[in-house]
Amino acid sequence: MTKTSQRLGKAILAASFILSACGSGTGGGSAGGLGSGTRPIVANASAQANHYNALSSLVKASVSYAVKVQVTYTAESGASSSTPEVPVTSLDVSVPVLGLKPNTNYTFRITAIGADGTRVDSDGISFRTGTLPSTLPTFTVTEQAGSEPGFTMIALIQDILSPSDARIAGPLIVDHTGAIVWYREAFEGPVIDWQRQPDGTYTAAINNLYLAELGYTDARYFQMDNVGNVLRSYFALGAWGTDAHELRLQPNGDALLYANNGRNMDLTPWEANPRSTSTETSSSAFPLMVSFSSPGTRSINWTLDPRIH
Repeated sequence: MTKTSQRLGKAILAASFILSACGSGTGGGSAGGLGSGTRPIVANASAQANHYNALSSLVKASVSYAVKVQVTYTAESGASSSTPEVPVTSLDVSVPVLGLKPNTNYTFRITAIGADGTRVDSDGISFRTGTLPSTLPTFTVTEQAGSEPGFTMIALIQDILSPSDARIAGPLIVDHTGAIVWYREAFEGPVIDWQRQPDGTYTAAINNLYLAELGYTDARYFQMDNVGNVLRSYFALGAWGTDAHELRLQPNGDALLYANNGRNMDLTPWEANPRSTSTETSSSAFPLMVSFSSPGTRSINWTLDPRIH
């Protein structure tokens, strides 16, 4: 399968390194636990696997007298990188480490940073990433001269790439070489719409899902955080089916999506070349935009064509 690398800019670059990993590891804090004083303290450091993604890990620790934390991770090959600094809002902190290589041993160190810039490191934490799911495709990338490194968000149509009964790791992100750097396992349907929302979360429209609330199969949007946890889902109720293109989250917490309804109607007034017959009846799909408020209730809706009633 061939995909041409696309440049998505710094926003997607920062956001694409998102989830948690397969593997496990623990390590002790060098400061010896929480205590008195003003020097930063880091203790009980550990690295946890994420069952949604084998290419990342969630590093946790207890800290005191720190305003920020950061994780440095070093692969067995010697290559070393660091996460962005994360503000501390409680004594227990969690830092996602993303974009790791599969089947690779890593050493993590979480650093507590004081208000004056003092840095205290934990002991090394051993962690090994897992194996990519066999249902994931591989990509060959053709780059044009002068193209810059970047990331591409890809939605997978499950029914094309695998048998319908095989669960595929759906939405994913690849780098400019075609290597998968992020994915979310696993939704039981084709991923039709996959995008980063303005608030920094991610949404995927999964089609052909059985919705128990409705008693039939339809599309549903899942909103996820940067480690793949589902925060909430969205779908239309009643006679309106959920359209898989697209969902847009608003700054006030509302959500906009399209819904469709099919009906028979006389299309003669809109014919370019009217026929001799007085009426023509056809089944047509009418788009409707629906706004959902934060509690999940429909607050307003309108059609895109004032002639549709």
